[in-house]
Amino acid sequence: MRRIRVQHLILKVFSHATEDPNKVKKAATNILPEKLRSKVIFDEVVTRGHYGNEIRVLTLKLKRKEALEALKYILCNMSEVERNILLATLETRVDPPSHLYLRLSKQDAYRGSIRLLDSGDVIRLAVTIEGATSIDEMRDFLSSLVKVC
Repeated sequence: MRRIRVQHLILKVFSHATEDPNKVKKAATNILPEKLRSKVIFDEVVTRGHYGNEIRVLTLKLKRKEALEALKYILCNMSEVERNILLATLETRVDPPSHLYLRLSKQDAYRGSIRLLDSGDVIRLAVTIEGATSIDEMRDFLSSLVKVC
């Protein structure tokens, strides 16, 4: 049987001019395991919106073990309903063969909850999962991670 593993996880979040960048970073780090929160360093790019307003693009890349730990933490800290929604809508969140895309509510993350949100003010995650060649394999892999919660 082929080995399925997490290669990397890229987290991206926007901090608009009306937001405190430190609070946005707090929201983003709240979805990570405690032991990773103090270690992470965001890449930060400042750009301008359509009306000239400042937008900070905060990006974080985790590799292998840390990426797997983060994905497990996210899945384990979602409610059972959220996990069921994720698995039921997996086809819309996967770019075969190996990319999983999630959008999480930035507001809920700031308050310490992990909730899926398909539009609006989100924390975007792109997870590269090596070895999963079908939606069913991806679903089985994600389900196996949840079993150890």
